Amino acid sequence: MNRHQDPNPFEEEEVNPFSNGAAGSKSRTTPLSSSQRHDATVDIPLEITTDSKKKGQELAAWEADLKRREKIFYLVGFGLFCLEALLSLWVLQKIYMYFRGHK
Repeated sequence: MNRHQDPNPFEEEEVNPFSNGAAGSKSRTTPLSSSQRHDATVDIPLEITTDSKKKGQELAAWEADLKRREKIFYLVGFGLFCLEALLSLWVLQKIYMYFRGHK
């Protein structure tokens, strides 16, 4: 095929991937034969009950650790909130005293 004399060099060929290779079709794919469809085997390992128990124990330990860290996180957050509230009250008291004439 000579692309130099083609009126539209960017025109793509019509390709129907769903055709069965019928006459007049420009399909580039070939349909699978019946022997190719079911040849693939997949090995799926079955979990042993001891492995699932071990994984369950690991997940329980992980969850307990997360809950402990979450409690610490909330405790620190509450402490910072209290500190901010006390600082705000102190600042308001200083402003009040300044405008009342007490330095």
